[in-house]
Amino acid sequence: MTIQSALIDKAKAFRAGKSALTKPQAEVGAACVANAEDLVRVLSEEAGETDTLLLASAVLHDILHTTETHEAELASVFGSEIAFIVAEVTDHPRFSPVTRKALRMRSAPHLSRKARLIKLAEVIESIRMLASPMSPKAWSDQHKLEYFDWAERLVLAMGKTSPTLQAVFSAEIEGARLKVGSHMAGAN
Repeated sequence: MTIQSALIDKAKAFRAGKSALTKPQAEVGAACVANAEDLVRVLSEEAGETDTLLLASAVLHDILHTTETHEAELASVFGSEIAFIVAEVTDHPRFSPVTRKALRMRSAPHLSRKARLIKLAEVIESIRMLASPMSPKAWSDQHKLEYFDWAERLVLAMGKTSPTLQAVFSAEIEGARLKVGSHMAGAN
């Protein structure tokens, strides 16, 4: 069930226009950032979400972090609700990855429902990527397992968000741990 709307198309076009201005991603593991199309697919097809504000926000989920776009620009183009949701899920690039993870954990219980849905979809996609053969080479198996533990704590901290997505998360993290664990056992 692919949702089509003028707002989602506008968000995709805006994102495409900003992609040429993308900031370089120098940190290890940056290649594990969830793709906007994948987030929309998880939210619409796997969770059954049809809210176009949510889905447009998912398209734009990392634009404040990866481009020179500012929240005020998002608000002027898409309205204050989308700008707020995107700001809620944005990592602050001036902080180290460790600090960003701590901040995400602290803010998780206070996110709006739409921001929690996007974060949950993002975590699901990150887990899928890390457990796949396309996993970033910079991530060791131990680093992956540590991320899975952190992701589980984050989802728990967010509280009840979507029973469907939480079930998907549980299945994905269990499968990912088995794949990575068996890979580690095979390497020994």
